[in-house]
Amino acid sequence: MNPTKITGRIRVKEEVIMKKHIILFVVSILCISTVRAQWFGFNRVPDVPNTVDYRLGKVKWTDRKLRWDDFRASKNPNSNQASFLHLYAQPVLKKKKIDGVNYKYYCYESYLIQDDSWVENKDLIDSRLKHCQNQFDLWEALTRRVAMDFPFCDGLTMGQLFDRYQREFDKQIDQMNTVTDQGRKSETVDSISNVLAKELVENEVDPVEIVDRCKSRGKAVVLDAAILTHIPFSDYMGASFGGSFGGGFNVGKNVFTMDLAMELGEFHKDIRAKKGYIEKGDRMYSGGINVYYGRTMCSKKTLEVTPVVGIGMRFLDGGEKYEEYRKSKGDNRIEILGFSAGAGVMFDFIYRRTINMMYNFYGVVRNERSVRLKPYFSLTRYSNGLGWVPALNIGVGINGKEYRLKR
Repeated sequence: MNPTKITGRIRVKEEVIMKKHIILFVVSILCISTVRAQWFGFNRVPDVPNTVDYRLGKVKWTDRKLRWDDFRASKNPNSNQASFLHLYAQPVLKKKKIDGVNYKYYCYESYLIQDDSWVENKDLIDSRLKHCQNQFDLWEALTRRVAMDFPFCDGLTMGQLFDRYQREFDKQIDQMNTVTDQGRKSETVDSISNVLAKELVENEVDPVEIVDRCKSRGKAVVLDAAILTHIPFSDYMGASFGGSFGGGFNVGKNVFTMDLAMELGEFHKDIRAKKGYIEKGDRMYSGGINVYYGRTMCSKKTLEVTPVVGIGMRFLDGGEKYEEYRKSKGDNRIEILGFSAGAGVMFDFIYRRTINMMYNFYGVVRNERSVRLKPYFSLTRYSNGLGWVPALNIGVGINGKEYRLKR
């Protein structure tokens, strides 16, 4: 049969062709999402050290100093103490921008539960009220220590670390009651108050200090999406346009990535393939799967430059199969496969950096977002007599990296 005399060709419906390619995209996205979920786990709110009835009255540490009317409960007749403070800590998510970096982290807010705290009605002297304030300040210092030290306590939940520090807190309260005679020795109370004021400053929750104490593991998961153009230097086909999804890992300066690309173009010359025939002007579906290795050569605050090399498989889809090769109406176009290799450069223009201290399974995470420009030269060996076809590939897209920081 002379293919040049074929008439009345059967055209495949566009949606049937695209369905097969869309499935490839969906599978790739699911795979990348699975990798990301396994890498990071799930963020969780830090543990609350105790449970209170939220209907009870309370005063926050940052609001003001304690007053006598904050102690609303009656004294426990079985207690030999002159006062009792029911103290509570609530985890709060903070967001702060420092030197262009967005920090997201949890700390605790300290509360006194008024309806469950009491003092003896006798000896209501100023030093005793200040002694109660010292206990409240010590509790605030405890919550700050937990927030600052937790990223470096492997194997402990925040609640377990809180319990450990709270046992230390209880011992210090007993010592304070003893040396101040439960607030009656005003000079000793003042001395403790001065020490606590310095400790509160030293234990201020500083996200920058937490990151400085972390040692980067040098590993990151990478996700990206881009629009791209594939410009082959061939008489058989023209430029094609489409998109890609990809992902991979960074280990130190070494970059390992892969992507799945899909493009749409047009054939510029008749092609006689083994199983069918492609005519000039036919729509061309093309794409490929590639893996890359690169090494970052330049890493600045707003720019990273990474030369890469890659290999992969490309395909061309178009035309119509000969009668003897048709299996169904949905399978009458032919595919031309090829092996591809190439090299290029990735330019990452970083526009956002975030430090997430969300206390998930891996602790502190550094997140970067960038616009990626990727010029890439490829050489593909196609079947069906097309031979070697050089091409220039240009991709522009959004790239995201997330680094795990060691506790």
